[in-house]
Amino acid sequence: MPVEQDVDATRTFRKKLDIWRCARLSPTRRMPPLGRGGRWAPGWRRFGEVVENGEVDYWKMADADWLDYTLRESRRAKRVILNVSDASGLEVVVPWGFDHRRLPAIIESKRAWIERTLRRVEETRQLLTPDHIPLQAVGKEWEVQYRPSRQSRVSAREAADNLILVQGDISDVHRGAEALKRWLHRKAIAQLVPWLRDVSHESNIPFTRAMVRGQRTRWASCSSQQTVSLNRNLLFLPNHLVRHVFLHELSHVEHLNHSPRFWHLLQRLEPDYKGLETELKQAGDFVPAWAHSR
Repeated sequence: MPVEQDVDATRTFRKKLDIWRCARLSPTRRMPPLGRGGRWAPGWRRFGEVVENGEVDYWKMADADWLDYTLRESRRAKRVILNVSDASGLEVVVPWGFDHRRLPAIIESKRAWIERTLRRVEETRQLLTPDHIPLQAVGKEWEVQYRPSRQSRVSAREAADNLILVQGDISDVHRGAEALKRWLHRKAIAQLVPWLRDVSHESNIPFTRAMVRGQRTRWASCSSQQTVSLNRNLLFLPNHLVRHVFLHELSHVEHLNHSPRFWHLLQRLEPDYKGLETELKQAGDFVPAWAHSR
């Protein structure tokens, strides 16, 4: 879906807080889309703090490091607003015709909040942009490289046996994480489903169908139609835990409950099932943040 361009004038100011150097942006620069009533459209993550015009104490600024931000004049704005997003950094929105000479003092008065929020955004960026992806279940590790392009869609593909290329508008780290999850989903279909079939043959417990999903609270599940749903994040777990999950769900094919007969069957298939069940409760620590993100 195309991104709407804000009808308000947009300018970028790069400066030390007490030195003004202005450069007008290209008119084709895209800004986050606005929905009805000037609200931010769904899908854009941002942090915001409002600075009321009449409540700012003006005082002589101390020396400050260089700070890059986007200044936007808006006919809808009634006050100065500071927004921090992972895609565009700090944006300062001011009412149309606002006296720009007042901005240095306003920004300096909110310096602690700005620095704290920018650090949080950077921490999120690092969590959602891995440079390596180890999949213990299959005993392999991939290097991840990020290459920006003009395409708005972000894709992740294997360029070599152990290399993943993430291409597109990689300034939005959430889009990049979604692309990596799509790659992980494809990998799970290729690896987990055949593996489940092998374990099914070994245990002599057939199932009707297998599918891969992105569950947030379950490693797997089994329906009354004998459909086994596998969590793609199983790929991050050690081999022996993945096999235990398979045996657990295959036991549900025979007994769709946790009755004594179910546990007896699981014990026959996996004598050390109690220790593995305990270990599985801590297995969420193997899953990286980008695979959990929404």
